[in-house]
Amino acid sequence: MKTLKTRRLVLREASNADAAFLVRLMNEPAYLRLIGDRGVRTVLDAHDYLATAPNFRYCSERLGFNIVELADGGTPLGICGLVR
Repeated sequence: MKTLKTRRLVLREASNADAAFLVRLMNEPAYLRLIGDRGVRTVLDAHDYLATAPNFRYCSERLGFNIVELADGGTPLGICGLVR
């Protein structure tokens, strides 16, 4: 999936430009408790995670996580997606 748009939301592939957001998201107490610690503490960690985590690489099956952001302004809200 490249981009999916609704009136209120945009779902798009993650990029290194999302690294700071992912650091904040992946260190939220609820994320750590419910999803788990992925060891993403710095922007560099996030770049490495995006490059190596299977759920953020869009291979032949085109499955994985996407960044969810507001259509109006592009404020990132979270991640969602389909994984095998």
